[in-house]
Amino acid sequence: MHAQIPLRPSRLGLVALIVLLGVLAPALPTAAQEPVPAANPAPLYLPLVHSGTRVLPDDEPAGGAVALSFAAEEAALAAIAAAPGERATDEPEWNPGALDGLAVEPAPESAAAVGEPLTVPLIAATEGRAAPQLAGTGGELFSQETLGLPGTAELDDHFGDQLASADFNGDGWADLAVGIPNETVGGLVGAGAVQLLFGRAGGLAVASNQLITLDMSGVPGAAQEGAHMGSALAVGDFDRNGYPDLAVGVPGQDVDLARFAGAVLIFFSTREKPLHGEIQFVTQATAGVPGTAEDRDSFGAALAAGDFDADGYDDLAIGTPTEDAGAVADAGEVTLLRGSEHLLVPAGATPLSQDAEGVGGVSEAADFFGDALAVGDFDRDGFADLAVGVPFEAIGAAGEAGAVNLFYGAPGGLRTVGSQLWSQDVAGVADSSEAMDHFGLSLAAGDFSGDGRDDLAVGVPHEEVGALSDSGAVHLFFGGATGLVATRNQLVHEGSTNVPGEPGDGEHFGYVLAAGQMSAGKYVDLIVGNPHERVGSVYEAGAVLLIHGLVPGEQIISSELHHQDRAGVPGDATDDALFGVALAVGDFDGDLQNDLAVGAPGTDINGLDDAGAVITLYAPHQALCFLPLAMGAAD
Repeated sequence: MHAQIPLRPSRLGLVALIVLLGVLAPALPTAAQEPVPAANPAPLYLPLVHSGTRVLPDDEPAGGAVALSFAAEEAALAAIAAAPGERATDEPEWNPGALDGLAVEPAPESAAAVGEPLTVPLIAATEGRAAPQLAGTGGELFSQETLGLPGTAELDDHFGDQLASADFNGDGWADLAVGIPNETVGGLVGAGAVQLLFGRAGGLAVASNQLITLDMSGVPGAAQEGAHMGSALAVGDFDRNGYPDLAVGVPGQDVDLARFAGAVLIFFSTREKPLHGEIQFVTQATAGVPGTAEDRDSFGAALAAGDFDADGYDDLAIGTPTEDAGAVADAGEVTLLRGSEHLLVPAGATPLSQDAEGVGGVSEAADFFGDALAVGDFDRDGFADLAVGVPFEAIGAAGEAGAVNLFYGAPGGLRTVGSQLWSQDVAGVADSSEAMDHFGLSLAAGDFSGDGRDDLAVGVPHEEVGALSDSGAVHLFFGGATGLVATRNQLVHEGSTNVPGEPGDGEHFGYVLAAGQMSAGKYVDLIVGNPHERVGSVYEAGAVLLIHGLVPGEQIISSELHHQDRAGVPGDATDDALFGVALAVGDFDGDLQNDLAVGAPGTDINGLDDAGAVITLYAPHQALCFLPLAMGAAD
């Protein structure tokens, strides 16, 4: 599963570091080259990064001994005791037992020189504290007018309509794939393309960037007007070679005589050729793939990757939301292709629909089953599970209320028997299904509650909040021992506890969802894109909300809101920019903290409407607090 990019350190590595420090500390000489007395060991200085709260006044070293104890099972900092009076008094009380997620780097060789304390950089994030604020400085705005990028900003290109992040070239920095589904290629309007930007120290760079189109040498298929290459992106290691591969949806591709039937391109990576190893072209006319390529099927309109059978190879789920089920138009279907040592395997590909045995719901006209997909391990059994959005599903008499089908992984792949159907009419679920809610239009999975099991966020972008129509909400469901449960589910919207802003008509909160770990710790952050958000008097300028952890059934711990009228965010809030319509998380600058890329495909560039842009928001390099560590037992 590649929907999240964790920053959790190795427990064994941390334990090894503690053991090493325990061995080295007594041997560290003083400036006079005398042994350190056992009763008064020389301290080792640990710089501590504390999320959002200053630990010591002015980042000065504390006097006296500081004892650290570690819980090996959680690899978490359990206690810090400092000399009286050394802790800042003008900050909220710091709970030293609420630290988790220690990331350790080797100290420079000079640190162990005679007379110098050994310095070990250490990053810690806290429960109950905000993660580092993004967009302090250094954010960037990319468009096709950025110097060094190929192509030209054109009317309605929608640069940034889709985003995906992974370290495609294996250099240690996350890279960014940018979908440009309306790109004109060789005079063909809407042929589409994907732009690759590679990470480096300092952030994403235009150097060595690549523009991928269907008219490139070696790429199967052909550029075609209205093919919309780049309308969906997914990352997975489908051949288990250790390098991430990229699946690209081309939902408007013609297949034989079928217009806009759809296709998927898979670009495989090797060390020598990131995304330029073998290239696979899959359609419903490919031998072994179920179904038939038909007009306007939109095969590849949604994509998600996960290891559903736990064989070590990621598999690919392909959404075809306008697939007909017999005579039922646009009922929708999802096709599963299994990963293997050599390409994805079309033979024996599994179709999923609401007509399959054990699947809740019934295929109905315009259900759009497969319009959204998300992968997570909701029961923590080691098999990836798949959530499928059915946003136009009728629930009782409520037309287009929406639903989500959830399929659990197993040795043979996803199973239909034992699957679940979720809606706002399920017993114990907050709120109720209403016409035109579109529950399931967006999905994201991650361990938002920090209990080790993935949870599911479901976008309900047309939910009424009070008397406000289409204000929008996000419904949160939590993982359990047997899978997703209704217990302590939560409905979140603007104005909820610890959520900034006020609900508004037609703002569609929850229109886009993503998950990513924005700081070291046990919580995965939920990222909510609100591209139709009004910023001041600017309509549909867009905004992005980061939710940093939540307590199931209670409240969000903390959150932060970003838009282009905020200081440090590149660009300006403009009408119809749709900032937040695409999201991707990755450590683009290699500082061990994840950053955020935000698509704003409605941004005007040089007077060209909807040419599009991508904005990167970097996690700040945090100041270090140096704490002396006395080796030996704590009192």
